Amino acid sequence: MRHAYDVPPERVHAVLTDPGYLRDKLATVGGPGAELVSHTANSSSLTIVQRQGVPADSLPSAIRSFVPGDLAIERTEVWSGPTDGTIDVTITAAPGSVSGTIHVAPEGNGSLVVIRIDASVPVPLLGGRIERTITDNIERLGDVEHAFTREWMRDHPG
Repeated sequence: MRHAYDVPPERVHAVLTDPGYLRDKLATVGGPGAELVSHTANSSSLTIVQRQGVPADSLPSAIRSFVPGDLAIERTEVWSGPTDGTIDVTITAAPGSVSGTIHVAPEGNGSLVVIRIDASVPVPLLGGRIERTITDNIERLGDVEHAFTREWMRDHPG
């Protein structure tokens, strides 16, 4: 995913790691039971854990057949500085894993956030299809979060 912003990378990083922004984002686009679980800084990194909910009836049929009920998704971001981070996602009661990287860079007069996600679902015959479904849905969520972030920045000038 590639998302452009018309503000410097420092502002983007500050927003993406701001507890107030994160709570607002989760309240708006996080689904049932969404919450900021933790926001912990130490001398070398910042770790953010977010929980999001996905109702079973909104899941694609390829995933619904493997998951009994609603999903709880826990996303852990570890920022090692103002430009780079990692993402690890745990999905309750679902096989597989999702992980990736975040990079914030200058782009023209603003900045660009590049997020790379890999999904792995060890299910014979259907794993590849489920992986594509997961990454497609993550991309759609990324687009929704990007729109929310742009609006939030406009409403909360730094």
